Amino acid sequence: MNNKEQRNPYETPKSTLVDGIKERLGKEEYKIYLSITQPKSLSDFIQYIQHCYKELLRIGKTVYISIDATIDDVDVPEKYIKDDNIVLDISPKAIFNFIWLENAMTFTATFKGKDKNIKVPFDSLLWIYSGEINTGYDLQNL
Repeated sequence: MNNKEQRNPYETPKSTLVDGIKERLGKEEYKIYLSITQPKSLSDFIQYIQHCYKELLRIGKTVYISIDATIDDVDVPEKYIKDDNIVLDISPKAIFNFIWLENAMTFTATFKGKDKNIKVPFDSLLWIYSGEINTGYDLQNL
């Protein structure tokens, strides 16, 4: 048996990818970085999420999202909600019919052999991250 610690992909990450950047930049450089990268509107936010998603896929990681299930219009299987949150694998191998809408993402996922249409409004997203490296993007503090 491998002595490596087994990661639970459904656990919220301990650090963000931005944390690594913060450590390498000076205070003024970090302010410039934030002014360039932080979304300023909903369309910027959507592009930011799309970028995060594509970047995690590009580096070969499984993409998970953590969702606040109490937000209006969230449509997810209630039995998988824990502490008002749900974590879903949104990697291409795990979902189909994926669509980016103006204010939400929709897709179909399989739960215990049954397909379920999922709707995730962008304002319900808390994290988008990799379960393998337990690191990602904290979307609630943008």
